[in-house]
Amino acid sequence: MVINNMRMGESIFLGNIPVYDVPFEGAREDNFILKAEIIELKEKPGIPETLPQNCDKLMKRAIVAVGKQDIYLPGLICADKRMKIVGGSSDHVVLDVTDCGSDYKVGSVVDFKMTYNCLLNAMTSKYVEKNILK
Repeated sequence: MVINNMRMGESIFLGNIPVYDVPFEGAREDNFILKAEIIELKEKPGIPETLPQNCDKLMKRAIVAVGKQDIYLPGLICADKRMKIVGGSSDHVVLDVTDCGSDYKVGSVVDFKMTYNCLLNAMTSKYVEKNILK
């Protein structure tokens, strides 16, 4: 068998082997970072899926200014492992930042890694500003 054409975009750009969904050894996983500003930060009751066991527990929720019109939400990965994505709308993503202490406030910028589909949406969205670092 002769291989004369090999598609390696995800492996090169995101440092991931898509067939196995594992890191590509020696490749960088931070070539593309999505940055979104926190526009709201409040303590609110736990998310409905956790009720009734967590109905009295307050969750520190952050809303960031990016949404489904810009990115593929299931492909968004929080760079800060202490935060979790709990939902989103067309123009916002809701994060649980309870375990992040006081590291974030309104105006803070949150970093995300992305899957290939998420990156594709972000790169083709006219609402996402692209900055090339050299």
